[in-house]
Amino acid sequence: MFLTTYRNTLKNLIRSTTFWLLVAVLAIVVIQGVNEGFYLVDTEPDFVLTYQMYIQSIINSLASKLLMYALPIFAVITVVLVLNRDYGDKFFEIEKAANVRPTSYLYGRLSALISVNFAVLILSNLLFMYCYLYTCGGVEGLTTWEMISETFIRVVRVDIFVGMPSLIFYIGLTYFAGAIFKNGIPAAIVGLGHAIWFYAGYLILRLHIGEWYFNYFSPVPKKLRQFFHYYDTEWFEDTIKRFDTSLAHVAFCISFLVGVAVLCSAISYIKVRQRNK
Repeated sequence: MFLTTYRNTLKNLIRSTTFWLLVAVLAIVVIQGVNEGFYLVDTEPDFVLTYQMYIQSIINSLASKLLMYALPIFAVITVVLVLNRDYGDKFFEIEKAANVRPTSYLYGRLSALISVNFAVLILSNLLFMYCYLYTCGGVEGLTTWEMISETFIRVVRVDIFVGMPSLIFYIGLTYFAGAIFKNGIPAAIVGLGHAIWFYAGYLILRLHIGEWYFNYFSPVPKKLRQFFHYYDTEWFEDTIKRFDTSLAHVAFCISFLVGVAVLCSAISYIKVRQRNK
């Protein structure tokens, strides 16, 4: 039953016109980000991307570009699309008639949402980095194959440890709001509201909000992203000392984001069980 719900959720998302519009908008955001670049001089004809600058650009493409608003909004709207099918198109009643258990129903939905968002996260970040590196003419000191393979490994690593906890947080929070209010519109308000709050807070209100929030409890915790800033390079040890971060900070930040999502999922499960009676 879990696999049936999982497959049905994937099909419903992929068949949605809104989903593909979201993909198109995300592609535009990626292209715009590539054109903007990361440095004031990286559009100059004689610009040379050094290895250190290249390493910096990998975490920046995710944390400073995609996770600031584009991917969180994508995650929230995909959840809303699923919720609208559940509450608007009576999809829940159809699966209930097929004797799908609340556990299979809920976690089939959430697993499909996480899978889709993970795939989009990986593909969009890889597209961003490969296009950016192409516009820069490659990386100083790396062959084409070394650049392609190393970029793939580093992008996937930060996507798993930095990107996915953030998106799981948004997925859990948005689904929770939809389960509480039994409607996709309040879920969109809660999810998008939090994404806008973080974006505005980071750009405008950062000096007026406690640093503890951005360090540990924001959707993209600074202690988490700073740990992976120069991970697996000669600058790693000096960087984590300068930023005062560690594996313990990483574990706390990931645990908080995933923990909130798990708590939201548990409450959503209770609401699904009540709906199932």
